[in-house]
Amino acid sequence: MAFHLQTLFLLCGLAGLWTGAWSKAVEKVKGNGCPKDWTRLDCNCYIYQDEPRTFADAESVCNILGGNLVSIHNALENFFIQQLILADDSPDDAWIGLHDAINQDDDFIWTDGTLEDFLAFTGSEPDGTGDCVQINQSDGCWADMLCTDDLPYVCIRETSVW
Repeated sequence: MAFHLQTLFLLCGLAGLWTGAWSKAVEKVKGNGCPKDWTRLDCNCYIYQDEPRTFADAESVCNILGGNLVSIHNALENFFIQQLILADDSPDDAWIGLHDAINQDDDFIWTDGTLEDFLAFTGSEPDGTGDCVQINQSDGCWADMLCTDDLPYVCIRETSVW
C-alpha cells in the first residue's frame, strides 16, 4: 500500500511539473501562434527591430530569434512590411533578406533560401551600390546598399503550432 501511495504522489508531482512547464511555454506565444511583440500575417510572424545593424549582424539576430531576415513574395507582404516599419515611432529604411549571390550583380537570393519570385526595386535599382537590399519605409520600394551599412531590420519566422 505504501508503494502505491508513493507512486501516486510521484505521478501527481510529475504531472504538476509538466503542466506548469507547459503553461509557461504557452504563455510565451500569443494566441495567434506568434511570440510576444511579433505580428502575424498568414502563416508567418514578423518583427521590426529598430536597433541598426549590418546585414550580417541583423541576419544573426533573426537566426537567434528563430527566423531570418524577412523574405517578401508578393505585393501584399511588401505593403505589410512597410506598414510594420511605419508603425514604429521613428521609422527608417530597413534590411530585408535579399542579397546578391556570391557578388554576382542582380543574382539575388533570400537568406532563408526561398525562391526570388517577387521584386520591388525602383526603376533605377538595383544600381550596383551594394550587395544587400533594404526596403524604403516611405514607399516600400527596394534599393541595394552596402552590407556593412547599419540599418534597422525585419525578421520573419513561421508561426508556432501547438
